[in-house]
Amino acid sequence: DPSHPCILIGPGTGIAPFRGFWQQRLHDTKYKGLQAGRMTLVFGCRRPDEDHLYREEMLEMAQNGVLH
Repeated sequence: DPSHPCILIGPGTGIAPFRGFWQQRLHDTKYKGLQAGRMTLVFGCRRPDEDHLYREEMLEMAQNGVLH
């Protein structure tokens, strides 16, 4: 149920699997008109300049109100 809040935790194991969750939530709110609960992502990254592969996509999701 997309109206429930969701906490995504990636403690240094990678966040690629979480992309599907935030992409689905964007689709549900944008195209289906569903009300989405708060989605929070917490993850570890040793070298943010090198390892933060989804930085731009995450910023876009934050601007669209998908990630908080």
